[in-house]
Amino acid sequence: MSSREDDPRLIENIVYLELMRRGYEVAVGKFGDSEVDFAATRDGAVEYCQVSRSIVSDSTYDREVCPLNGIRDHRKKTMLTLDGFLSNVPDRIIHKNVVDWLTEE
Repeated sequence: MSSREDDPRLIENIVYLELMRRGYEVAVGKFGDSEVDFAATRDGAVEYCQVSRSIVSDSTYDREVCPLNGIRDHRKKTMLTLDGFLSNVPDRIIHKNVVDWLTEE
């Protein structure tokens, strides 16, 4: 396996560890047949987090964004990628560059 193929797993592991460091309890989010990388709970509040190297291609976008978009509650939903600004992410989903997210206070 090439290092490029390992990127998504490494990014997910980094996000998982950072969520734990920030005091979240972290689990995989299962919603019917869909799965979200992380359902993170802190102080009783749940947030959903999906992680991908990039969501520029249509197939990756559908695979990564659709599960978040399909969650119909009003909890925070974040898509973390290595992409810069993306204009096609639904309004109720926050897209952030994972490096920017990691350096937030």
